[in-house]
Amino acid sequence: RLVEPPAAQALHAEHAALPPGAAGDGSAKAIAAWLVGRGVLTRWQAQRLAAGDAGPFYLGDYRLLERHDRAGDGLLFSARHEPSGRTVALLLLSAKRCRELDVWTDIVRRTTAATRAADPMLSRTWSLEQHDGRRFIVCEHVAGATVADEVERLGPLPPQQAGVLAWQIARAVAEVHTHRVVHGGLSLDALRREAPAAGGARTGRVRLLQFPLATDPHVVPLRPAVATEAEVASLGRRAAFVAPELLVPGAECDPRSDVYAIGAIFHALLAGRPPHWNGDPRATLAKASFSGPDPLPPQVPAEIAAVVGALLACDPARRTPTAGEAADAIAACLGLAVPSAAVSAPAVTATPGAVPPAVPQRRSEPGPILGAGDLPRVDPAGTAGPRSPATRASVARRRPLRLIAGGIAAAVVAGAVGFVASRFDFGAARATGRSAPPRRAAERRAGDQARTPSPGPVVERQSEAAVPESPASATAAQPGAGATPSAAVSAPASTAERSRQVVIDDDTLPWASPTSGRPPALAYLPPGSQLILLARLGEIAGDDEGRLFLRSLGPAVEAAVARLVALCGGDVAAIEFVQAGWQVGGPDEVIGGYAVRFVEGRTAPADEAARSEAWGETTAVEMGGETVHHTPTLALWMPAAMHGRVLVIAPRTTVPQEVAFGSAGDRQAGGEPLIARIIDETAALAGEGGDAGAGGAALQAALPRDLETLVGMLDVDRHLTLLGSPHTLVGAGWTPLAGPLGRLAGPIDDLFGESLQAAALSLHFGGSFFVELDAIAALDVPPARLATEIAGRVDGLAARVERYCTALDPDPYGRVLVLRLPAMIGALA
Repeated sequence: RLVEPPAAQALHAEHAALPPGAAGDGSAKAIAAWLVGRGVLTRWQAQRLAAGDAGPFYLGDYRLLERHDRAGDGLLFSARHEPSGRTVALLLLSAKRCRELDVWTDIVRRTTAATRAADPMLSRTWSLEQHDGRRFIVCEHVAGATVADEVERLGPLPPQQAGVLAWQIARAVAEVHTHRVVHGGLSLDALRREAPAAGGARTGRVRLLQFPLATDPHVVPLRPAVATEAEVASLGRRAAFVAPELLVPGAECDPRSDVYAIGAIFHALLAGRPPHWNGDPRATLAKASFSGPDPLPPQVPAEIAAVVGALLACDPARRTPTAGEAADAIAACLGLAVPSAAVSAPAVTATPGAVPPAVPQRRSEPGPILGAGDLPRVDPAGTAGPRSPATRASVARRRPLRLIAGGIAAAVVAGAVGFVASRFDFGAARATGRSAPPRRAAERRAGDQARTPSPGPVVERQSEAAVPESPASATAAQPGAGATPSAAVSAPASTAERSRQVVIDDDTLPWASPTSGRPPALAYLPPGSQLILLARLGEIAGDDEGRLFLRSLGPAVEAAVARLVALCGGDVAAIEFVQAGWQVGGPDEVIGGYAVRFVEGRTAPADEAARSEAWGETTAVEMGGETVHHTPTLALWMPAAMHGRVLVIAPRTTVPQEVAFGSAGDRQAGGEPLIARIIDETAALAGEGGDAGAGGAALQAALPRDLETLVGMLDVDRHLTLLGSPHTLVGAGWTPLAGPLGRLAGPIDDLFGESLQAAALSLHFGGSFFVELDAIAALDVPPARLATEIAGRVDGLAARVERYCTALDPDPYGRVLVLRLPAMIGALA
C-alpha cells in the first residue's frame, strides 16, 4: 500500500530513463536511496524494505512513516492519517502488557484524562484505537528540539522569560492534576521548542509532552525506573528531575513529585543546567536526597530563588503542595496578574481542514471511558469541568477504589433506595418507615417517551476503547495562540456516527461505563448530610428498565415518587434530577431535605394557581431574604437566583440544637426550621465565592471529608447514585433499616466490613444495565487490600445466598425465583 501499482509503474519507467550513474549502481540500496530522495518512501520504510521486510506499514488508515527510539514497552511512530493527510504520533501498545487487567485499565483511565486536558502547552492526545488486534494511542505530532538540548547549547534564559515558561508549565500540570492523574515524566526532555515562523532562536512556542509520550504507559503504578544500576544509568540527565521520595522502593509518582520536577525545570532554565547534575545519574539522585539545589546565578532575584527553593524542598511535607499553588507563587513573584482560576482548561480551536464524512465528529460533551464511537476524545468546550485535585492524603491513603460489583451492588442499592424512598414523606420519618399519604399526581406521560440522549451509546459487552478513524476525524483540535474560551467547535455527531464501536469478547475486561459526566454539585441539601441520594428521575421514568426498577421497590416508593412529581407540577419528564440528603435527628429519627432541578425550559409551579393545584393551600414566609411557602407539613423554597429551575423541599421540622450541622453560633436554644438552615448554608457558600446563579454548580453543601472526596469520583450523568458511609446504615445510634429492611443490615455490614470509610453505589439503566461501586478505604487499609477483600466477598455471595435459601420455605408464588437466585447472583458476581 505504500505505492499504488500505476505509480509504481511510472516510477519504474522514470528510473529506467535516468542517465547512467544518475541513480547509483542499480542495487537495492541505491534504488531505496533514490525513492527516499524522491519523497516516495521514508528512510525507515526503505530500510525495512531493503531488509526484505514487507510490512505491515499501515495500522488501519494510519501510514507508518518513521519509528522513534523510546524507553519502555511499546513502539512509537510518526504516522500519517491518509484520509485527512494529518501527521500524528502513534504509540503501538504491547499486546502482552495490555492483557494485564491493571495495565489496560490504567491505560484507558490515563488516555481518557489526557484527551480532556486542553491547556495550550500540552501535547494533544486524541484517541485509543484498535486495528487487527493491535491497540494504539493516537497523539499530536510535536516537532522541534528538546529544551534540554537548547539549554545545553545556548545556556540559561533571562529570569523573567524563564519564570513565564515555568508558570505555563505549572499551569499545564495543574490542569493534568484536575483530571485525577499525575504527569510523572516532567523534565527538560519532555519540553519541545517548535520551530519559529520567523525570528531567531528561542522564539518558537514550547510544548509539554503528556501521556503517553512522556512516560511508558505500561508502567503501573507510575514510578521512575530506579531499581537497578542499569535503569538509573538509562535516566541520564532526567535523573535531576526525580523527586527524592521516589527513591524509596515501591514509591509512586504523585502531585508533589510533579511539583518537585517543575522546580527542577525552573532551576535549570535559570542556571543553564539541571540541579545537582554532574554527568552521573546515581550521584545526582544521591545529592538531591540530602542537600538543597545548587545556588542560582546572582542575577536571579531573591523572590524567584525563594520560590524555586520551596518547589525543590527535599521533604515533600515542606514543598509547595500543588501545581496550582506553584503556578500562583511563580506568577506572584513575576508580577503576573493571573488568578489561580487560570489553571482551568482553556478552549482550543479546531484546525481547518476536511473531515472524512464516515468519521465520528467531536461532541461538546465527553463520551464514556470506553465504548462510544468517538471516545476517548478532547472536550473542546470544557463542558465537563475539572475534577477536584486530589490531596497527598487522598492519593496515598484514600486512593479511590473502583470496581464493578455486579448483582450484589444492585441488590444493596435497591435495598438502600427502598429505605430512602420509605423516608420520602418529606418529613422526619420515624424508623417504622411510614410515609405520608400520597397526593394524587397529574397524569404522567405514558409509553416510551423520548428522553435526553446520553453522551454516548451503551456497550452491550466489554468494549474496546472507541476506534475513531483519525484524530483529524475528531476535527482534531490543535491548540494555538489564538484560542479563546468562545472558540467554536464542530457540530455534534449524529446518532449513527456516535454508535460505532468495537466489541471485545473478553471476560477479563471491565465493562464500559455508559456515562462520563462531571462530578455532581450537591447544592441546597441539609449541611452535614450523612446519606445522599442522586436520581435523574425523569430519565429513569422514561426508560423501560428504569420503570421496572421503580416498580420493583414496591408501592411505598411509587407513592413517594407520585407525591414528589405532584409537588413539581405533575410531569415527571420535567425533572432533571433529584438530590436528597438525610441525617440523624433524635432517637429513631431521620431528618431529610430534598432539592429538585428541572430540565431546561421547565420550572417549578410558577404562579399562584399552579402552586395551589400542586401544593394545596400555602402560607408565604420570609426567611433570610427568600420566600418560603409553608403547607401544613412541608416548607417549599424556590431559590430566587435559580429563577424557578430548583425547588427545595424540607419538613416543617424544628431541628434540635444537638444536631451537628449548621452554624453553632446561629442556633437558637429551641432549634430552628431545617429549611432555614439550608437557606443560611446556601448564603454562606455563595458568600465564600460560590455562584448560586450558575445552576448551583459552584455551590457545594458541607459534607464530611470522606464524602467530599467521594463526590469528586462520581458521575452526575448516572441515573441513580447513593453515597455515604455504609456504617451509617448499620451503625449504633441510628436504625434506619427497620421492619423488613432490617435484614439488610447484616449483609451490608458483611460486604463492606470495617475497612471502608465511604462508598457510592450507582446504577444506569437501559440496554446495558451498569452498576458501579466507588469506595474509599480506611486510613490504615491499602486500597489494593480492600479491593481483594470485597472481591472475595462478592465471589462468595452465591454460596452464602444458597445456604440462606435452603433454610427458607418460600411461598409458591416466588418459589422458582428464590431457587434460581443463587445461580443468578453467581453469574452476576
